[in-house]
Amino acid sequence: MHAPEKYAIFGGSFNPVQKAHVEIVKEIIKKFNIEKIFIVPAYEPPHKADVSLLSFRYRFKLLRAAFLELIKSGKVKLSIIEKKLPAPSYTVNTMKKFLTCFPETEFSLIIGYDMYMTFDKWRDSEFLAENFHFIVAEREEQKKPGASLEFKKGVSSLDHKHADVSSTGARELLAEYYKAVDKKSGVKADEILSELKKIIPEEALYYILEKKLYFNYGHREH
Repeated sequence: MHAPEKYAIFGGSFNPVQKAHVEIVKEIIKKFNIEKIFIVPAYEPPHKADVSLLSFRYRFKLLRAAFLELIKSGKVKLSIIEKKLPAPSYTVNTMKKFLTCFPETEFSLIIGYDMYMTFDKWRDSEFLAENFHFIVAEREEQKKPGASLEFKKGVSSLDHKHADVSSTGARELLAEYYKAVDKKSGVKADEILSELKKIIPEEALYYILEKKLYFNYGHREH
């Protein structure tokens, strides 16, 4: 009898995708012997009725650009599963669908430390804690007691040292870059661009700038 395959699910709004997301995925593949990681952009995130959320198609294209090397290796697959499920995009519905599609597979759910700290407030959190292994990406200074639920499949930590910039911060930096370009402030624009290159994967950043995504930060691009 063959051991079940080990897959992991990494969901989020990815608004926009960051270098830290890519590096975390690479480290998880190595550390936990995960055979495939599904990147699952939220189609309509719960509790985030935010006009700054880039359209699903653009976020999907940015993820493809950022993870292209890993996609080609077969270790990463982008999923549009939440586009096909009823909105809003609750994690429990997504995970139940994956269980249906891959019944003989052991799944891990990758979440950030801030999400872990509020996990007991998630919809059907007890079901998730009972049926899935969790990988929590955290930094050394974040190691504190987390959710109070019992995680029957276990919780593993991934220590990472990657730049931890909020999505809001990344979008604000992009808006500042466009403003500097419009004002023909070349030095300022170059400084901001240098900072953006530290945060956003190069291929994704070029696509953002080419399409002028987040140009009007605070308004939805179509």
